[in-house]
Amino acid sequence: MIPKKYLLLLAGLVWGAAGFNILRLGLLAYVGLVKPLYLLLSVAVFVIFQKMVFGKLVQKHTARILAYDAPKVWFWHFFDRKSFLIMAFMMTVGISLRKFSLVPMDFIAFFYTGLGASLLLAGILFLRQFFLTLTDNTKEVIHMDFQKLISSSFHYAIAGLTCGVFYREFTKFNAFTGKTTLAFTHLHLLVMGTLLFLILAAIALHTDLAEQARFQQFRKVYAVALPFMVVMFFVRGILQVLQTPLSTGANAAISGIAGISHILMTAALVLLFLALRRCTPKKA
Repeated sequence: MIPKKYLLLLAGLVWGAAGFNILRLGLLAYVGLVKPLYLLLSVAVFVIFQKMVFGKLVQKHTARILAYDAPKVWFWHFFDRKSFLIMAFMMTVGISLRKFSLVPMDFIAFFYTGLGASLLLAGILFLRQFFLTLTDNTKEVIHMDFQKLISSSFHYAIAGLTCGVFYREFTKFNAFTGKTTLAFTHLHLLVMGTLLFLILAAIALHTDLAEQARFQQFRKVYAVALPFMVVMFFVRGILQVLQTPLSTGANAAISGIAGISHILMTAALVLLFLALRRCTPKKA
């Protein structure tokens, strides 16, 4: 038997390993098949599974684990019976699809990439919940808004480091030594995500910034704008690394869609500075 909080650690490692393996298979299948449509489909698969399945799964099992009365439980309780059946079903279907060639490689590429990324994120979220329980044991009282900003910074850090590894390995695998927008994905996430939200967390700790309506609007717009921008960096960068020829129309379409992300980013930053102008220091 183990302390119940370590069930969150175990769940994170299991889902993270499964997600990494599925994501790896999807990215390998992408070689030679990269198309803007498939990349958008991967994003759609990721969003659907994250919002409708794995995001809710993390919340459900975190609440279940922390609700155990006994301080120690058997290690297999990191999931319930239904979740083990879902995992077994997914593994059976996944192995069958590849072994018997039931679907084309195009489907494996975009579907496995989106699914694997969502699974990997679920593992990361479980690990985050585990580390939060460690801070709870020290009985530290952390302001909720401050904690949310730190969590956002943490998520961007994980995404940035992952993108950096992908950029290095993908260019090395394709023997590409030229310039590519993939080099900017992790920089944007680490600077405009991790660093920015660490600064905002420090400001929110000593001011009423998080209570400003403009700041809440900024967070909603920014949560779309920055990931959107990074996705377009990926689309352009992968095409550059694979040296895929693009028609004038396709090239203009990618540039136009990327321009939308820059517009959203500008709007978000305007909202942020409007909120910063109105915030006032908190009383001791």
